[in-house]
Amino acid sequence: MVRWSDQLRLLTELRDAPPIAYRKRDPGPEDYDTYLMRPAALEIEGYYCITLDVVRDIRFREVLTADRDAQTVRASFEATDEVELAHIVMVPELGVLAVEDRTGEGRLAGSSAAHRLQAMVETRRGFAMQVTQAGGPHDLQLAIRTWELEQFSFQARPFNPHPSTPGEMLSDMMAQDDIGVMRGVAKPKDGRHIKPESDGLVQETLGLAEKGYATYGLKGRTPSGAEAVVDKPPFSHDRQKNLERLNGPQKLRIYVEADTQEEQDRKAVRVLIEFFVPILQA
Repeated sequence: MVRWSDQLRLLTELRDAPPIAYRKRDPGPEDYDTYLMRPAALEIEGYYCITLDVVRDIRFREVLTADRDAQTVRASFEATDEVELAHIVMVPELGVLAVEDRTGEGRLAGSSAAHRLQAMVETRRGFAMQVTQAGGPHDLQLAIRTWELEQFSFQARPFNPHPSTPGEMLSDMMAQDDIGVMRGVAKPKDGRHIKPESDGLVQETLGLAEKGYATYGLKGRTPSGAEAVVDKPPFSHDRQKNLERLNGPQKLRIYVEADTQEEQDRKAVRVLIEFFVPILQA
């Protein structure tokens, strides 16, 4: 792994580099629209972090003009110097990053920003970067144990042949009532949070999921108080597809309230530390 100081040096060089054309087979001059700005170092919770903005020049904006007399709408394009951007905070020692993923004018989608950053890094000889979403099965089970769960969504079907526990009880209940597929959203009592007991609904669903008979998602509060969400993957009657979806990386979304960019970065990094340090130490 490249040291954080070398990563910062690379990103500083890329700050001054010409824009790149992202995912263009035969790019023209107008396609070189992606660059980064404001790379900086910041120490958070004992970790050296790097913050930056990924920027895309819009170049042209669509303008719609309505003619009420003729009842027509005409579309045209006009040049603009507006941009879209997304903020990124990196924790090099952990090999993870968080990408701002907002919607609306001037906002670059988080996934696009992360992959554009990867494309810029890989323009430099000897450097490589791999961007994958967080949240494999072990990560999600850790979240279930450490978050204050506010919602657990799932979709499941009975085992065939019969499973080993956990999952046996839920499978039996569905089979007894001739239920082919069950879908649900579990929420806690007012003022409380879900407790994933060993013989409860959550663990039963996880038992089914381990065999490919269920998919699940969760929403809760991290130990530092941030709201975090992992959406439930689509459910399939094909066990292998369910296993692939649960075993593959999934998007971890966190929501933090902050008055400044630095405060937002600090809160995001706390969540990354809470989520990934136990995984890396395991």
